[in-house]
Amino acid sequence: MKEKKNVYFKIISAILVAAVLGYVIYSVVSYFPTTSTVNYDGYTYEQVEKATMPYVENADKPINSGYEYLESEKLKSLYKAIEQSVYCISASKDDEGKYVTMQVLAGEERYAEKEIHMTVTAFFDDNPQVFWCDKSLLCSYSKDKGTYISAVSLYSADEIDSMSEELSKEILKIVSNAPAVSDFYYIEKYVHDRIIDSCEYKTPESSESLASTAYGCLVENKANCEGITDGFNLVMKCFGIETLKIYGSAQGIGLHTWNCVKLNNNWYMTDVTWDMRDKGHRYDYFNMTEKEFSKTHIVEKIYSEIEDDKSSMELSVRYYNIYVPECTDLNQSYFAREGYPVTKETDIYKSKYLLDYIFRAFKSGSGYCCLKISTDIIPLDSAAEILLNDENIDYYNTNIQYRLSDGEVFHLEKENIEIVEDLGIIILRF
Repeated sequence: MKEKKNVYFKIISAILVAAVLGYVIYSVVSYFPTTSTVNYDGYTYEQVEKATMPYVENADKPINSGYEYLESEKLKSLYKAIEQSVYCISASKDDEGKYVTMQVLAGEERYAEKEIHMTVTAFFDDNPQVFWCDKSLLCSYSKDKGTYISAVSLYSADEIDSMSEELSKEILKIVSNAPAVSDFYYIEKYVHDRIIDSCEYKTPESSESLASTAYGCLVENKANCEGITDGFNLVMKCFGIETLKIYGSAQGIGLHTWNCVKLNNNWYMTDVTWDMRDKGHRYDYFNMTEKEFSKTHIVEKIYSEIEDDKSSMELSVRYYNIYVPECTDLNQSYFAREGYPVTKETDIYKSKYLLDYIFRAFKSGSGYCCLKISTDIIPLDSAAEILLNDENIDYYNTNIQYRLSDGEVFHLEKENIEIVEDLGIIILRF
C-alpha cells in the first residue's frame, strides 16, 4: 500500500438556530481517516487513523457511556487495548483468508469470559463507527506475558479508509440538513424520520454483510434492528445527544435492539425499527417509558446480574446490557409534545381545529396523528364514542378530501383508530 498523505477535510455549515437569547451558529467538522504502515513483532499492519465523525460544534461532547460504566480499571484497560487494536489491520490476509488486527497487551491478568464479553459490548456500543470488526476477541494468555487481544477485520485498511470516508460524508449530509432549532426533541425526530425515509429494513437472517452496522444503515441504506440502532446512535452522538444501545427481545421477532435517549436530564426509550412502515412515519415507540415498552419489548439483564462463571458459548448466544437507565418520563414523547389536546366534546365532534390537525398530518406524509384526552374532564371511552360516530367520521373524510389535490385520497376508517387506555390517547392512522 502506498503511503498516503494526511487528508484533512473541513466543512463549515452555518446553521442559524433560533434560541431564546440571540442565535447560535453551528459548525460541522469532519476528519477523514488516513492509513500508515506499522511494523510490530515481525508483522506488518496498516494503521487507520481514528476518524472523528462530523459533529455539531459547541454541542456537548458525547459521553462514552459503556466505558464509564465498566466496573474496574482492569476492564477499562481491556477497552483501551481493543481501541488500539481495531485501528491496526494486517497488511495481508492470514492462512484462513482473514484480516487480523494487531495483537495488543490488555494487562498482566487473565480475563474471565464475562469480562471479555462485557468490555467488547461496551466498546462497540460506544463506537458504532467501527463497523469493520467481528465483535469477538482473539485472546491469548500466559503467566509471563499477560493477556494479548486482537480481532478479525472484514476489510483491509484501504477499504476501511474509503468506507469510513463514505460514512462520514453521509452523516455530514444529515447533520448539515438538520432543522434550525435548539430543541433536541426536534433534532431527534428529524434523525428518526431521516433513517425511516432512507433505510430499508432487513431481517437478521439477511445475507447483507453490513446490515448490522451503522455503515449498513447510513451508507448502504439496508439494515436490521442492530444496524438501525447503531446508525441512530452514531448520528445522535454527532449532535451531542447522549444515547445508549439497549439489548433485549421483542414480541414476535426474538432478539432485538433499540435506543435510550437522554433529553432534559430524563431518559426515554426509542425504537426506530418498530416505527418503520411502508409509508410515512410512526411515533408509537418514540421517547416512551420502559413501562410502555414492556408491553411489546423485554429488556435484557445487565452484565453485573450475570453469573461470573458463564462460558463463552453461553455468553455468545445473546448480548446483555452494560447499563439501563430508568425511563419513567413521558414529557418528550410524541403525544405529549405534538398531540392534539381534547378537553371537551367540541374538540372532537366536527371540529375545524381537529380537521386542520388531521389535514396537516396527512399532508406531511406521516399518516399518523394523536389525540391527547384530558381524562379528568372527559372520559376516554366517551371521547372515543364521539370520535367514532359515523356522522363525525364522514365529516372529516369529506372535508379533508375536499381540500386535497387531484389524485390524493384521504380515508379514515374506524379500524385504524386505536385507543390507548394507559396513556389516555387516541391514535389515528390513515
